[in-house]
Amino acid sequence: MASIVPRGLDYILYFDNWFCGVDLQVVLKKVGISSVGTVREARLKGCKLPSDKDLKKKGRGSYMEMATTFEGVSLRAVKWFDNRPVTLLSTFASASPEQAVKRFDKKTRTTNTVLLTLAAIMMSIAIETTNLHKRIALWVLLQCGQSLRNIMAGYTVATFLITLLLKNSATADIMVPVVDATVHEIHYIYMKDMYTQCFGADAKKRPSVSYIANALKLDDISMRQITTRFIKIRKVLLIMVAYTASLGSVGTLSGTITNYVTKMIVTSVDSVTFLSWATAFLPVAFLEVLMAFIVLYFMHMRRLAMDFKKEDVHDAFLVKYRSLGKITAAEKVVVVVLAVVFFLWSTRRAVFFKGWANWFHMSAVDDTSVAFMAVAVLFAVPMSSDNLQKRILSWSVVKHKMAWGMLLTFGGGLALGVASEITQLSAEFVVVIESLNIQTPLQMQVLISLGAATLTEFTPNDAAATMLLPVVISLACKLRLNPLYLVFPVCLSVTQACIFPASSSVIAIICDEGHVTTKDLFERRHQATPLIHACKRRENRSRKYGQRRLARVLYVVQGAGFRADRLCARALRALATFGVTVALADWARPTSPPAADDLRRQRSSDLLDLLYAIYRRRQHLSQVYPVLGLQ
Repeated sequence: MASIVPRGLDYILYFDNWFCGVDLQVVLKKVGISSVGTVREARLKGCKLPSDKDLKKKGRGSYMEMATTFEGVSLRAVKWFDNRPVTLLSTFASASPEQAVKRFDKKTRTTNTVLLTLAAIMMSIAIETTNLHKRIALWVLLQCGQSLRNIMAGYTVATFLITLLLKNSATADIMVPVVDATVHEIHYIYMKDMYTQCFGADAKKRPSVSYIANALKLDDISMRQITTRFIKIRKVLLIMVAYTASLGSVGTLSGTITNYVTKMIVTSVDSVTFLSWATAFLPVAFLEVLMAFIVLYFMHMRRLAMDFKKEDVHDAFLVKYRSLGKITAAEKVVVVVLAVVFFLWSTRRAVFFKGWANWFHMSAVDDTSVAFMAVAVLFAVPMSSDNLQKRILSWSVVKHKMAWGMLLTFGGGLALGVASEITQLSAEFVVVIESLNIQTPLQMQVLISLGAATLTEFTPNDAAATMLLPVVISLACKLRLNPLYLVFPVCLSVTQACIFPASSSVIAIICDEGHVTTKDLFERRHQATPLIHACKRRENRSRKYGQRRLARVLYVVQGAGFRADRLCARALRALATFGVTVALADWARPTSPPAADDLRRQRSSDLLDLLYAIYRRRQHLSQVYPVLGLQ
């Protein structure tokens, strides 16, 4: 059988213990056939496994595994006890559980990303438990004003501030009911003003005439159009919340799981702190949110403007804000704890000074330790002085609100990244990309950004980052590029998923709880040009006056215009995702060799410090690689 199988086709063969043996598996592996199957223990060579009696004493489910090499072929044998002993022999290369655990163990990694994510979610649960998020949102709305433009700006600012503290999905879950309550209140105020205008004081003097005249006037207003307009206002506000939560979450490490994935992978190249991340990405997040607000307002919200009493809207917001009462002691504790955590995260390993970790010789303390100290304080402090038994955080609340599925997905994604490295899948991707004969680093950045932006529309953004970032770093090392030059565009691209619910938990929440359809997201994602709107109005007029041939021509023009507009929107989106990092690329590509004194520099301990050195000293990549710890 081994002699007639074609070579190099990477078959996988499964068989039972009647045919399996070490000699057969070695021959098959040498011709390119991986195999796995049960085997009789007498046929094992060089594998000393425990006896059946030893496993039987340990109980059902006990096992023992052993890795060995026979004639240059790696073999893995596993023996476990079920109803009877079973022995398995495999030549299929994959990551074992022990390897995955060792890779993310404290001894081999500088930070434990999964535990850091767990602590961040617990702190966000404390914010929700004390209703601090509602107080922030209502206070921002009161300060911004009561017109539709100001309300939209207020929700944008509130969502942006909250998503810097909480995870983006938790922010969206918080803001959806607040938006619903606001739109319902504005609709009620508008309808009350309209009824007062139609059936006012004049109806008391001449009820028979005024009621007939005003009823006709009220019918002309078309109640259905008013309700439809408020539905559109609600959808625009919810989509703005979704865009802000998705785009703004890249500003801080606590914004989304994708940031933790990027931090975990970049840490293998250079350490990343909370301050360095915020310094690099917070301006980018602000610009993205600002652009989304401008586009949605001028293309949609401005056409939905309505006249209503702003004083009534302000009073409604004020009533809701006052219903929260005075700021409680629990809210003050949460604010202080969060402020201390952010301060310690920012100054642990600072840019322009040593940081408290070096001052106090506490190099073993990382961001995870700081976060869990804060969580311990929240578990210990009572909610109020009246009820000392109730704490700000309790295990019953955390157990109910904790996103366990997300943590398991995150851990599985990390294990998937390990498997891609061990099985050389990342290297295969690098070979495929190299075969495209890309000439310049900018072209490589364009390709990586387009691939990440396309992939993240159909897969969760954290899974996309987990799959792409190891490949990107391997590609950068192979091409002798600064890894940050390709890592930054991927991190930005995978947070741009704003169409399909499967791509982001924020979009899924908006579509589920906010009753927003994919069509609504797609229509606002790819904006039509003014020419298409003009053709649409002209088509409606042509149909009204019987000009069917002209209407058909205009309809065809609209279809072509929409297709061209969508292509342009996709191109602009790709440019936006990587255009921010073009300046970083220019910094990393100097025009002249550095002086000898520039090489006398210690290894960077911070991402921002490294970027600053590249910018100020115009270092060659050959000098940047030792700073990054690369060969």
